[in-house]
Amino acid sequence: MKLLLPILLTAAALAYAGPETWLQGGLISPDVIQSLKDDLALSSEQEEKMRAIISSAQSEGEDLEKNVREQQRYLNGLLRDPATTPDAAASALTRLLEAEAPVKQLQLRTLLRLRDVLSPEQQRLAAKLAPGRSAHASDLAAAVRQKAEKLRAEVESLGIKPTRALSQRGAEIESLIKAGDWPAAERALTQLSLDCQADAPAETE
Repeated sequence: MKLLLPILLTAAALAYAGPETWLQGGLISPDVIQSLKDDLALSSEQEEKMRAIISSAQSEGEDLEKNVREQQRYLNGLLRDPATTPDAAASALTRLLEAEAPVKQLQLRTLLRLRDVLSPEQQRLAAKLAPGRSAHASDLAAAVRQKAEKLRAEVESLGIKPTRALSQRGAEIESLIKAGDWPAAERALTQLSLDCQADAPAETE
């Protein structure tokens, strides 16, 4: 579990680090497309193409995000060491930024490929309807990150080792976050928190 939730947090942070600016520039996030699918009258063929695009991006992004996490852990380790010099920390930060660049490139390509599945009329309609949905999605994404951080801190304080079932549920939540399905990710995190009793009062013992 110690590794599981930091992965979720990294995925959530990466999911909106670059795309927030791109969404303001006219691109549309997967969760907004999903929320507007009835308004856009998406065909089954379009939905299948989008699922394939997202699945491909998730597969391609696994190694890229693994490298980001490794560089982040290395930097965090240096920052906790009082003997770390400014040059060493700066060098580690450079490697972290270099690792993040391919992830953001993949995110941009994925958003563009999703956009191109829509017809010009659907793109115009989505742009017209998206602002309110985008604001809601941004608020929900922040809530998901906050909930994941709280659960991570609670579980880390227990020092427990994740079971296979927990790891599987964590992978499912990570997939929801990568796909931009924030409502489902929020529900899954809430249930996981309840199952882990993260919000329960501490026992005296």
